[in-house]
Amino acid sequence: MPPVEAFIGEPSMQQLQLSPDGRELGLIVRGKDDRQRLVLMDMQTRAARVLVGYSDGDVTWFDWVNTKRVVYRVKGAGRWIDAVHAIDTDGRNLRLSFVRGGYVAANRPRRGDDIFTVTSKHDVKGNYQRTDMWRIDTRTGVSRLLEAPGETIRWVLDANDHPVVVLTREPGEVPREKLRYRDPETREWRVLREFDPWSAERIVPVEVDVADPSKLYVLWRKDGNLASLHVLNLATNRLDPSPLVSVNGRDVQGRLVQHNGRVAGVQYEGDEKPVHWLDPDFQHHQQRIDARLSGTRNSMSSGTRDETGWRVVTAHSDGLPVRHYLYHAPTEKLVDMGEARKPIDAGTTGRITLVRYAARDGLEIPARLSVPAGPDRRHPLVVLVDDGPWASHRERDLARMTQFLMSRGYAVLQPEHRGVQGLGLRHFEAGFRQWGLAMQDDLADGVAWAVREGHADPARVCVMGTGYGGYAALMGLARHAETFRCGIARQAMVDLVEYTSNWTYFSEEFRTHALSRMLGDPERDAARLRATSPIHRVEEIKAPVLLVYNDRWRSIPFSHGTRMRDALHRMGRPVDLLDQSGGWTPERDLADEKAFYLRVEKFLSDELSPR
Repeated sequence: MPPVEAFIGEPSMQQLQLSPDGRELGLIVRGKDDRQRLVLMDMQTRAARVLVGYSDGDVTWFDWVNTKRVVYRVKGAGRWIDAVHAIDTDGRNLRLSFVRGGYVAANRPRRGDDIFTVTSKHDVKGNYQRTDMWRIDTRTGVSRLLEAPGETIRWVLDANDHPVVVLTREPGEVPREKLRYRDPETREWRVLREFDPWSAERIVPVEVDVADPSKLYVLWRKDGNLASLHVLNLATNRLDPSPLVSVNGRDVQGRLVQHNGRVAGVQYEGDEKPVHWLDPDFQHHQQRIDARLSGTRNSMSSGTRDETGWRVVTAHSDGLPVRHYLYHAPTEKLVDMGEARKPIDAGTTGRITLVRYAARDGLEIPARLSVPAGPDRRHPLVVLVDDGPWASHRERDLARMTQFLMSRGYAVLQPEHRGVQGLGLRHFEAGFRQWGLAMQDDLADGVAWAVREGHADPARVCVMGTGYGGYAALMGLARHAETFRCGIARQAMVDLVEYTSNWTYFSEEFRTHALSRMLGDPERDAARLRATSPIHRVEEIKAPVLLVYNDRWRSIPFSHGTRMRDALHRMGRPVDLLDQSGGWTPERDLADEKAFYLRVEKFLSDELSPR
């Protein structure tokens, strides 16, 4: 049985990324001292060197500004986690902590040494107003605010890195958005489309074609449900009804892949293929790679203005660590870079299958079913709920826990319940105001399906999650007490009236126009929110509960955990609270994660053992 350490912490290598010209490979490497460093490797000589490293901190992210300069972030070492630093590839011209905000990744060559970031602008009451975009010189640190009309919430730049298309929000009691285009001749902004941001008519701009700037790639729900990639002609304002890329049963959510000045493919989530290649050459090499690396899901990337033909290939599989390769397209040579983590015996993990089952009202629910290795039989089952609740599954975030649970002999079901985005507008809207109700039933219906199919032992089922997933675990014990034998709730919101009234986290506008629509209003819907709050359903919870909380989540204070623990104690219910409050450090973060995994292991062993 693999130790807990095999599933937590950072991998030995990650974020492999070729320079724009493909002549150098950047990657983050974890050394023997467990510190992460930014390493550059010459693709011709294979000589590697450490560019950035700290004795008391870890490089967590990097990106290429151009072929001679990179930006990076570091955790620890007395640095702000979200601060961006810049350095030349020869180690010179270091500029520290020169910008914060959301970094805008470039999928095409940048001009000069500039990068772009975005920051959210709020009024004095904390209400979101717009998203500002900044152009920042990584050598001088000088920043310049880009100009656009109205309250811009989404930006698209042209080949010269100037704003050309923006999405703006319009003030008023009824939310409206406008898609605006800056005419290249008159330099004036004009409105192309106007729509309700909650409707299927909404058009989301993605990117302008570098080779043909009259083509704007957009996401549009032509069928009123699923988002697909379309082309909008900026000169005529005509939206091509034929999708360029669509995904069966899912929204297209990814970004364009640019290669040498043209659109080579579309990257998206939620499907076996990480990229839908439009370029025949990339299609050919993807097929060649898949033929040689059968049994894995293989993603491929290259430099944005490649001069070498090298590609980075990342191979994903159900139960084994990610493995990285270098692929030379001209010769079709494949170089194994090794696994990102120490190998885990395949016999201790299992297989993961994408399944679908019908909820009690007929809605189809996609899910991931992970079954331990060995002969087919009924396994003890853990229903693992994402912390969304509206975000689609982030496979990387849950993969480690899934593999850990499989290695301990548990099957794992991860339903994408109603309300999750990425599965179409109808699936998303079906979850509106359904916390603790139909969204909860989707989980119980998944257990019933797994039992009928012979995957799960109906007497040995536990429900587990973080954030919303923790809330769903507690509500599952109350609403479907006959289904679940125990529950694990990490950082769960237990009082929905208090949660929706959180003035320090949610702005007034978000509560009014978004949260009230999707969850409920703390005043008008107080009765329903109270009835679907675990803190007010304690008397119905009979099964053992493991609570896990820290004091670092603004949206869910530590008090949610102590209130729930005390209420269960007063009812004489079996409950334990793992207190992970205290100041954050990288070392503390890893220690907390290990403690969490060990407590989960013991709790499940105690509660799901045969009786």
